[in-house]
Amino acid sequence: MKRSNGMLRRFAAVLIAGALAAAGCTSGTNLAGDGSADAADGGGTCPASVETGVPCTPGTAGCTTEPRCQPCGFGSYVLRSSYCACSEFGHAWVCDHVDCGPMAPGTYSDPDCTVLRPYPDAGADADADATEDGGTVCENSWHWELTPWPVESVELLYEPARFGATDRLRVVVRAPSSNCYRLARLDVRVSPGDATDFVGLAAFVWRAVGDVGCDDAEYEAERIVAVEGRQHGNLRVVVTDEHTPGGGPRLEYDREVGCSGVPECACGPGAPPGTRSEGSDCLTDCSCAAGLSCIGYWGLAGPLWSCLRSCSDLLDCASAERCVRMVFDGPSWFCEGGDQCGVGELPPCPAGFECVMDVGDAPNACVDRRAPPSARPCACDLDCKAGELCLTTAAAGTTCGIPCLGDEDCPNGTGVGDYLTCNPQGVCEALGL
Repeated sequence: MKRSNGMLRRFAAVLIAGALAAAGCTSGTNLAGDGSADAADGGGTCPASVETGVPCTPGTAGCTTEPRCQPCGFGSYVLRSSYCACSEFGHAWVCDHVDCGPMAPGTYSDPDCTVLRPYPDAGADADADATEDGGTVCENSWHWELTPWPVESVELLYEPARFGATDRLRVVVRAPSSNCYRLARLDVRVSPGDATDFVGLAAFVWRAVGDVGCDDAEYEAERIVAVEGRQHGNLRVVVTDEHTPGGGPRLEYDREVGCSGVPECACGPGAPPGTRSEGSDCLTDCSCAAGLSCIGYWGLAGPLWSCLRSCSDLLDCASAERCVRMVFDGPSWFCEGGDQCGVGELPPCPAGFECVMDVGDAPNACVDRRAPPSARPCACDLDCKAGELCLTTAAAGTTCGIPCLGDEDCPNGTGVGDYLTCNPQGVCEALGL
């Protein structure tokens, strides 16, 4: 994906006295919508009808909306303006990405923008009606509990699957409330049988328990599950859900034999890596160099396979890369260099990360600002640091922790050289604890 269009590189915010302050609600250096751009860049105040996706006439000047309450992170809101521009490609308005940072001081905790998060400088962004009802830390007691949960659906990303190349499954988990559930773990067990390979899925969610108001918006999470070619034993595959009675939903598919007669076609457990570099054509996983998988996809020439690195999100990729999502004429869900965050189709950074843009003309990057896990007792999330939740586990009781789906979701280190790993309960901890 190319860098943001030039007219969206700078954004203006209308600062209305007593309603919005520029400090405290940014998610990074020169972040879209952080109020740092010159108001002269805009074309005045937008009509009330302007929002992302509404048709517009190409050439129409950009504008800024009136300040309004907007989501800016998980369970966080902010009163601010948006800069909107008329896209010359889609002939529709595109408004800047809203993200005021992970648990940023001064952000609100409710969609009506009346209750401020109780941080020391929370009043900095308050309006006259909100400063008196900010509340105190953890007026209510609630926490997150790990709960087994059924899988909603499973699909094979690309067909035909090839024996010895990586199979990839798109797994969807749904729950009844968007603010009271989040995906915690997705365990995958591969068991080759006499004629069939069985792939068992076991999903877990974090469920909010206690004095917390759960909304009615449905929660949905998706993960890309990779079944490596070295795990294959049979051409027939059956996928089951271990937390649904009877194992459903089920997915059944066949693998085709893609090659024979060369060493890389015998790609079983313990087979050495190949020599083909990233982006090269491949026959099986054993064609590819270490760290790469042979991934199938549809291109203009039909089914193709290339040596790539599979991913579910940018945390699966390197620091200067993003996870390319669904593409219909090329590979999808793989790591590629480029902007990690920004505007348009780019997703926001994960909780606890800061979007740093246009620094030395480098790609926009999600920079990890999370501290090491505090592991301190808590009564709700507001007792915890940015990127932490108030979690209840059998090992630690109710304490602040960083949830994770894998090691890649944990901070790089504790500051003293310890490596953080994702433990079996889905919480980051120092290696060796």
